[in-house]
Amino acid sequence: MARQLLKTTDVWLTENEEEAMSMVEDAKEKQTEGGYMLTKGSYTAKPKKSKGEILYIEYKVTIEKTFD
Repeated sequence: MARQLLKTTDVWLTENEEEAMSMVEDAKEKQTEGGYMLTKGSYTAKPKKSKGEILYIEYKVTIEKTFD
């Protein structure tokens, strides 16, 4: 029996919201030429704190692709 990739989930960390949005939009635009369907494309803010004070915010980007 041949092996076939069915689904992948990529999780990335970025430094700013614009880059996170760009990654999701790129995945949407490239799905037809990439041979996959984007089943999930999202990002969430992850603040890094020290002693209750926010030091910086990074963004966790999740892109899930399903292949036919």
